[in-house]
Amino acid sequence: LDYEIESIEGVNFSYVIVNGSQHNTGYQLTRDLANKLHPDTDFRQGHSYSALLNAVAEGIKDLDGAVVVAIDELSDIDDVDKLLYLLTRSSSNDALAGKQMGVVATTTDASFKNELSPHVKSTIGKRTVKFDAYTSNQLREVLNHR
Repeated sequence: LDYEIESIEGVNFSYVIVNGSQHNTGYQLTRDLANKLHPDTDFRQGHSYSALLNAVAEGIKDLDGAVVVAIDELSDIDDVDKLLYLLTRSSSNDALAGKQMGVVATTTDASFKNELSPHVKSTIGKRTVKFDAYTSNQLREVLNHR
């Protein structure tokens, strides 16, 4: 992603990547995102979900240019609606008013969107990219690079 961003001239944007497979709940994922956006603060257990969402919004607001939040393995997370609602409704959210936002999420569960609330479903998944399964040779190559 760094390489792709650096190769685009004249575009000013920032990105944050979080790995959903390391978390079970939307709260944990939101806390991880808050910690990445505020490296000088340690958000641990005990912060309310709304306080973490506010920290995420403030952190995103402070980033330069348009912002892309990439969430890997989103389908591993239970109750992720609150975070997705915040990220996908940035134009109508006072904390993120005027901020251009994008969310990129990966999942191996094609039916994942069916589990989202109608409010989130209406704004997420406007564009879906489906990748073919790896061949055995491609899997070998991936494992050799690790």
